[in-house]
Amino acid sequence: TLIIGVNGAFLVIHSWLRSASECSIPQRLGFVLEEAGPSVTISTFTNVITFAIGALTPTPGIEIALFCLETAIALAFAYIFTLVLLCPLLYLASIVERTRKKHAGLPMVIIGLNFTLKCYCRLITSKLFCVLAFIGILIYWFFGIIGAMNIETRLDVEKLLPKNSPLQEANAMISAIVWREYYPVTILVNSPLDIRNEHVLKRFDAMVNDFETLEKCRGKEFTLLWLRDYKTYWWEALLYDFDYFSDDNIALTTTASISKYEANSGKEMLDYSKLNDFLFSPLYKHWKIFLKLRWNDSNIPVESFCFVVTYQNLTSWKERIELMQKWRSIANSYKDLNASVWEANSMFVDQMLSLKTLAMQTCFWTLICMAAVCGLFIQNPFSVTVASLTIASISFGKCIKYCSGLLENTS
Repeated sequence: TLIIGVNGAFLVIHSWLRSASECSIPQRLGFVLEEAGPSVTISTFTNVITFAIGALTPTPGIEIALFCLETAIALAFAYIFTLVLLCPLLYLASIVERTRKKHAGLPMVIIGLNFTLKCYCRLITSKLFCVLAFIGILIYWFFGIIGAMNIETRLDVEKLLPKNSPLQEANAMISAIVWREYYPVTILVNSPLDIRNEHVLKRFDAMVNDFETLEKCRGKEFTLLWLRDYKTYWWEALLYDFDYFSDDNIALTTTASISKYEANSGKEMLDYSKLNDFLFSPLYKHWKIFLKLRWNDSNIPVESFCFVVTYQNLTSWKERIELMQKWRSIANSYKDLNASVWEANSMFVDQMLSLKTLAMQTCFWTLICMAAVCGLFIQNPFSVTVASLTIASISFGKCIKYCSGLLENTS
């Protein structure tokens, strides 16, 4: 904001110094606004519109939208202050302005500068230079477009933090040691799982297997899944009809019952009848934190639950993003289980995945708005076309405010 405000003030002051001092102050100020006003206005409008588009873009974090909105407001105030404060100050300064005397010193330096300027003007207006410049801009566009399409978006904490920050050491340890050996993902099953239904149980086992067979998974022995222990407990309790770790003094909140389907069929099938004893067992009571229970339903008392699958050797953001996309693809392929994926870096992954698309959309709409603003003030089809192409070119990494002033003066 400060740079853009200084740029507008410089254009106004530079135009004031170039204007004829013999004119009256109102006429002189009018000439200044006529010459520098459109350039300052275009520069301000383009920047305000650019940041306004950023504020309206649905970014994952609200901080970016607030930053763009505040910057757009600050730029608008800088434009207003340039007109209502700087111009009156120029009027007041002209009262005590002394007549500038022409100095004839250093004639050789002036002659040398004039000669250099003439050579420079002849060079940039020659046909050979135009052809070379056109070839150069084509090469620039080619590599710029390829680079923009293949750019890798990353949010490295080590680059966001100061180099002497104590968090740098902690971040290096997490990236190089912790995530190399232990990178967990939590899968939440948000709908009740009917383990009595063989088809549903096979679908769930297939989903777990898909997570565990991904590359860099540490294996099923590192997976924290309560259902596997419950299956073992259920069949052992059924075989021996006795729980060696049960406590008869514990007041059970539910009663173990066999469903009517099992009673009629006479075939033992996995169910939730022993879940209460399982959760009160000293060996398995730690699984309570993975379950959300509803004791009013004795058939399916588990409303939702989660389990953890562990991975390793994920030290780069590229690998984490690819793995996150695979996790979400697996969860989406089992929509009947209503599964979702959570991982501590999910927020950063979402931002990195959306940055490239949002940047492309922002550049497109910014170019449209810039062309409209240039068409409003320049009103010359050829100049508007050149301005739009120039803005599109420098959108690869440079500011658009410089060419607006040049095009306004040349038009």
